[in-house]
Amino acid sequence: MACARWGGLVGIFRGIPLHDGGNVTAPEFAFWSADNGGEWIVENHGVDPDYVVAQRPDLVVSGHDPQLEKAIELAKEALKTYKGLPPRPKYPVVKE
Repeated sequence: MACARWGGLVGIFRGIPLHDGGNVTAPEFAFWSADNGGEWIVENHGVDPDYVVAQRPDLVVSGHDPQLEKAIELAKEALKTYKGLPPRPKYPVVKE
């Protein structure tokens, strides 16, 4: 099953103002990784989902949200083994 991922992550930081009140923008930054000798990542692909859940129109119009329902199911399952945060360590004592 195909899963659409936008993948448009080249960012625009600012617009250059024009005399008529409009502005012009240009891509300025993107994501890259040092993996595989260095490469641009994510752009035009997006991030692959951990779980592919079809957003079926027949379920949506009947009041369901398959993606949200799957997320809740996964969260409930993860809570069964969640141990909570570890206790905060004692503050260090300065010895003079």
